[in-house]
Amino acid sequence: MLGRAAACKIYLPDPRVRLEHARMARGEDGYLYLEGVGGSVQVDDEAQDRIRVAEGQRINLGPYEFIVIGVSHGAQRPQIQLTLQFTHKPTEAVADHGGDAPQGLRRSVLNMRTLSWSAVLLAVVFLLVLPLWQAYQAAATPARPPQAGMDQAWNPGPISAAHQPIGNQCRNCHTQPFERVKDAACTNCHKDAGPHITAHPDLQSATFGEQRCASCHREHQGEDGMKKVDAVGCVECHGDIKAFTPSAQLPNVGDFGQQHPEFRLSMRVGPGAEGIARRVRTPELKEDSGLKFPHALHLAPRGIKSPTGPVATGGRVVLECASCHQLDSAKVRFVPIRMEKDCQGCHRLGVDAQYPTRQVPHAAPAAVVTALQDLFASLALEQNPSQVVTVNTLLQGPQIQPAGATTTGAARWVAQKTQAAAKTLFEDPKGACKTCHTVERLTEPETPAPWKVQPVLSTAVWLPKARFYHAQHANAACTSCHAAPTSRSSADVLIPAIAVCRHCHTGTQVETRDLIQQDKVASACNLCHSFHTPVVHASFKAEKARLAASASSGGSQP
Repeated sequence: MLGRAAACKIYLPDPRVRLEHARMARGEDGYLYLEGVGGSVQVDDEAQDRIRVAEGQRINLGPYEFIVIGVSHGAQRPQIQLTLQFTHKPTEAVADHGGDAPQGLRRSVLNMRTLSWSAVLLAVVFLLVLPLWQAYQAAATPARPPQAGMDQAWNPGPISAAHQPIGNQCRNCHTQPFERVKDAACTNCHKDAGPHITAHPDLQSATFGEQRCASCHREHQGEDGMKKVDAVGCVECHGDIKAFTPSAQLPNVGDFGQQHPEFRLSMRVGPGAEGIARRVRTPELKEDSGLKFPHALHLAPRGIKSPTGPVATGGRVVLECASCHQLDSAKVRFVPIRMEKDCQGCHRLGVDAQYPTRQVPHAAPAAVVTALQDLFASLALEQNPSQVVTVNTLLQGPQIQPAGATTTGAARWVAQKTQAAAKTLFEDPKGACKTCHTVERLTEPETPAPWKVQPVLSTAVWLPKARFYHAQHANAACTSCHAAPTSRSSADVLIPAIAVCRHCHTGTQVETRDLIQQDKVASACNLCHSFHTPVVHASFKAEKARLAASASSGGSQP
């Protein structure tokens, strides 16, 4: 910062210079830029809002003139070197009118001292007493809607766009008068903005020391003042991570085009929050999801047979990725696959050829057996209706007692049909359940549903440390990144390797002409990564809410 304020890095003590006149900051491309704060600056006698610093430039800030003697910057320079030469033009001296000449206000009643004290008194009244009085009045009547108060005279500058809804409530951030904003005031609203190193609080404190939120996010700098974008700073630490943190287990990371390691995936290997494991994405990596699903079979060019398929194609339906995978409302990830919505149109759970529309639910074995009993019991009543007698709304037996064989035949038939249908569903290799799931038969005696289905472990977020939006890649075919048409096992990990991403993305250490020739996107660190790690893992936010709701209602989770 350059200006008359004492906190400025380049201090210019002249009343013709604003408190914060200009700013020099490193841009995303690694170059040094000069920009005016609250106005333009004069560079080579032309008004500029923002300009890249170059050798030979002449910068005028009030009576100061700077000449850029040398500058060393760029994406490949970890540190900037800048050499400036400046001259100062002092204020012109006041002409002497002689000893006997009138001296203006010096000999009048309103001398300079009287005017000075009057100005001080007015400043104290209008800039201190009245604003304080209005602030205490607002605190005494909190129900009154916020209004623009006289304390706006103390405002050091416009606030960011995100904070404008609370712009008149200074105490939301400035909890103590005449004290700098504390981190607790920031985290009170930004609860999900975790620290940079969440798993090791001691390492976080040792690495960043006494730095505060406001060390990077400076308020009252305009609508975009709170944003902190510095991709070059990432490589300064992560390029040699052990030099800053010897105990770090992360590999060194540099430019995305050549120096970024292979992706590390967060794969679900078990239930709950402890069931997430970090694995390096390699061709040998496999996923044990507990589900049998060959993508190649479902994406066959001839299509697959479906009960709802058209007769003209022999009942075959040609599927594509979007047939099952639908983007969520945020256009970021996909809605979870559900049997009833996405699969049951082809994979029917029917149990009787005479009644193909009657299907059992996609549920645990005990629930399926209960549904089978209800299904066959209803069929028995429909085929063999019998009269019943009700006494005081209670169901009674028929008035004419039927023969013994007739009274037990229906129940025996229901039990036999239920066991046969359940055995077909859970044990037949071509049955509805074993087609997709791994089913184990239990040895416990007297169990109405002696089967256990292996739970499905579905990974919802593979790269929780990165930002990726499918909507931004809508112009590319799914198969250009995911090798689903050639995947014949559900154990295949279809998350693309970093080499696939480099077909379209490269780092920042590339000349513009090379970008045009290669038709690639220059991708800095902050394109995919954020400095702040969310406090709650994205994979478990919905699961955590679901478990809490179940616990409050007294239910149990499968």
